[in-house]
Amino acid sequence: MSTAQKTTGNPAVVLFIGQPRHGKTTARRILSEMIGQPGASCSDVIYPLLAKHLKMTEAELRAMEKEETRPMLVEFGDYLCGKVETLSVVSGGTPGPGVYFRSPSTLFRSLYLMGIRVIDGVRRREELDEIRQVLRWLNVPLVVFWVERPGNPPTNDNTAVTAKDADATILNDGTPTQLKEKLQTWLDSLKASNP
Repeated sequence: MSTAQKTTGNPAVVLFIGQPRHGKTTARRILSEMIGQPGASCSDVIYPLLAKHLKMTEAELRAMEKEETRPMLVEFGDYLCGKVETLSVVSGGTPGPGVYFRSPSTLFRSLYLMGIRVIDGVRRREELDEIRQVLRWLNVPLVVFWVERPGNPPTNDNTAVTAKDADATILNDGTPTQLKEKLQTWLDSLKASNP
């Protein structure tokens, strides 16, 4: 039983936030494997819905260059999270009312309801605030990591969260093995502070 489970009976949720290409997904995959909890990215919710909207398969959409799909993924994610009311970059027009459940935490809720507990890709401050409210109500512990790769330039997208929104920062300034060691250090300190 994990330390978080001892306190609340519920497994903790771990979120990795940060700029694109700084290692959020890598950190999430490593931690998921380390603690034996399922993990996913918020974009894993967007891809199948966007593919259906564009009348293509998810495999076809994922095969496209990430920089080519990024504007569509960002806009569709913003639409699902209620940040925008219409779609302009995504072809096929705006879905009619009631086609999708839309709220700031829609992407997170979809993953959480599928049993996912280690998540990356939360980008909007309203989204993070609502996630905190939902988990507080459910009495589920939450840890938010900002992942930063020093020297990586920011990408122009919709990331509104900052390091100030996180509980801790992980500097991704080495190899995946070194990143794993940093995550292990965090796990060890968590266990030591909650015997």
